[in-house]
Amino acid sequence: MRLKGNFDRYWVCLAQWLPDGKRVIFGAIEAKHDPRIYIQELSGEPRPISPEGLFSGAIVSPDGSRIVTVMSGKGYLLTSTGGPPQPVLGFEQGESPIAWSADGRSIFFSTGDVAADVSRVDLASGAHSPWKTLIPSDRAGIMNIPKICISPDARSYAYSYNRLLSELYVVDGVK
Repeated sequence: MRLKGNFDRYWVCLAQWLPDGKRVIFGAIEAKHDPRIYIQELSGEPRPISPEGLFSGAIVSPDGSRIVTVMSGKGYLLTSTGGPPQPVLGFEQGESPIAWSADGRSIFFSTGDVAADVSRVDLASGAHSPWKTLIPSDRAGIMNIPKICISPDARSYAYSYNRLLSELYVVDGVK
């Protein structure tokens, strides 16, 4: 599949297939537009599904009908067919979407900090409940936890972290 359109080829990100295997969503900057999220069918043209503006993260619901993203510090639900974004009830500033529940009724969000607090947000009520706090066993030099993957049944997870280590030397008696 080749992305069609007049996109800045240096900034196409977060591409992921929808569950039907016939469509892909991606973030891009199109000529004369600010960044936004697009959807494209295998043989079709890309179509924007989000308003223009910076966004971070995007995850697709198990049935492929909805996408959750963060724009201007607020959580939004988009539909794969387009339409105005709807706010995610219970979303808290500084969180990033990481996974949908298998039934599509809730979303897992994370802070991504050195100790990543992962919460589950019920989409209908906005109830925000803690799920896990992920902390690497050796926290030396840990800067953040940028990527967390949760299995559909939420029984297993994996994460990566960024670490920066350095050495300090003290030298005495140098002339």
